[in-house]
This record gives sequence, C-alpha cells and structure tokens, in this order.
Amino acid sequence: VLDKIGVSPTYEELINSTYIDRGRSAQNNVIPKYLPLFAKKTDKILDFGAGFHGLHTLWLRKQGFDVTAYDCGTNVQLGFHDPEALSRQYDIVFASNVLNVQPTVPHLIRVLDQTYNLIKPGGVFFCNFPSTPRKCNAIVTEQDLTDMLNERYTEVICLQGRNWMWKCIKDINAESDDVLSTENASQNAFGPD
Repeated sequence: VLDKIGVSPTYEELINSTYIDRGRSAQNNVIPKYLPLFAKKTDKILDFGAGFHGLHTLWLRKQGFDVTAYDCGTNVQLGFHDPEALSRQYDIVFASNVLNVQPTVPHLIRVLDQTYNLIKPGGVFFCNFPSTPRKCNAIVTEQDLTDMLNERYTEVICLQGRNWMWKCIKDINAESDDVLSTENASQNAFGPD
C-alpha cells in the first residue's frame, strides 16, 4: 500500500515532518515570488501542500489572488485548509516544496497525477524541487522530474537556477472530467485521512 512506509512513521508523518515555517519571508520563496507574474486575479488557485500556517496562501491572498489552501495530516488547520479542495479544478495549482518531500517514486508519481487532474484544460501547474529536504534524491533528478512533467503537460518551461522550478501548461483539449471525485480525492490526497 502506497500510504504506509513500513509501520511507522506513516506517509503523512513523513511529509509533515518537513514543514518549515518561513515567517515573513514567504513572499520571497520561489513559487509565490514568480506566480504573480503570470497569474490573473480572476484565476482560481490551489496551494497544494500549503503547510500548517499557509504562508504562501496568505501572502498571495493579500496580493488579491483567489487561493485555496490544501494539506493533510497534522498540517491541516480547521477553518483554513479546505477539505473539499480536491473535488474541484483550478486555473493554477502550485506545489511549493511538495514534490521534493515525497518518500518514494510511486508517491511522487501519484502527486503528479493528482495535481494534473486538479488543473483545468489550459491551466498551469507551477512547482519546484529543492535539493533539501529531498526524500528520493538518490533516485529522482531534476531532469527525471522534467521528463515526468513532459509526459503529462503540453508545454513545460523549466527555469534552472539555485532552485529549479517548472511552469507546466495543460493541454487546452484535455478532458475536463479528469478531476477526482470527492471520495477518491480524500483517499488519494498525499495519503489517507
């Protein structure tokens, strides 16, 4: 079962343990810093893996963007994280410091598939893959991730630098019924409820 890595810790415990509260520097992190350059204020945006305090979500909301926060396990704050977030599709889904903390390649593939299904046709997936913390760095390189993204998206723009990030555009003709049902979304998101 993908949701358990041995008996303990659970998948959620593994990914939640990497949460870093960046405080006032949230707007300087790579994703929120660049997302406003191409996002419109009318876009529906999902912060996939928002973290307990949802600092990127809050900062982008202060800039006038419509951002929904989603996370799992102990990173969920009732009243802030939307438990129904995975039952809708978005113009933009971003995953800041999410892909790098996936403990195995199957977990990484599952998150890539989930986020793809959450994006409207013609929409954008924006992600990064920092070197620390990284769970499966001995297996997955930045080029491997680029190849995985190219398998899913019609256009993948990779910005290489100190931290790599990707802007991936979903085919405008993609089926719009790819979105997960509410039941499947709650079972598939990151791990079990």
